[in-house]
Amino acid sequence: MGNQKTLAILLGQTFLANDDVILEFFTSKWGKISVFAKKFSRSQKRAEIDFFRVLEIEIFQGRNSKSLQSAITITLFPEFESSLESNTIGWNWIKRLRDTMPEERPEEAFFSEVITWCGIFEKEKAQSYDSAFRLRLLQHTGDCPRFDTVRDACWFDPFTKTFSLEKKTNWLYLSNTARQICEFCRRSEPDVFEEKIKNIPSQEIFAVQSVVSGIEDFLL
Repeated sequence: MGNQKTLAILLGQTFLANDDVILEFFTSKWGKISVFAKKFSRSQKRAEIDFFRVLEIEIFQGRNSKSLQSAITITLFPEFESSLESNTIGWNWIKRLRDTMPEERPEEAFFSEVITWCGIFEKEKAQSYDSAFRLRLLQHTGDCPRFDTVRDACWFDPFTKTFSLEKKTNWLYLSNTARQICEFCRRSEPDVFEEKIKNIPSQEIFAVQSVVSGIEDFLL
């Protein structure tokens, strides 16, 4: 009960009658939460609350719900608005977080990792950052296989997360380099990835993206 503050990123907005709104945030203190904001468009909070930024929000915890008291911007992520491709990736990250993260489970360490990924994202290597972030999210939720269970080029079934050294119909082919990239992304935190990204061959990223999308599609 009472007022509390936390860092947060906006995941979604649901507008209600009478200019009220329900805001979804991913926060450092509580994980994903829903917060009620009254007379939203006419309040000073409206100018601060937007996507692709870190906010410090103050909420009042009532008996059955949370209501927004104040919000200030801490950090902006302008790179997600620097190109159409980057913007599409940014919205996909928000959707993945909104669909994946459980309600009101503290995620302080992973929240810190998420905002670090957002901060280091670069449009010049957008697909590489996208692959790494999505694999890390799958790793966090326990849905990412280890790609070091085989040591060579292989075929991969994203639905069963099974590898085969023999060709399989309708399975994804992974060169040994693409397989190694998947494993590197799976285990690498943002600072490690940022140091090594220049060594990732761009021609292999399409295969990595196919693996990530295949696993995500199965989880829908």
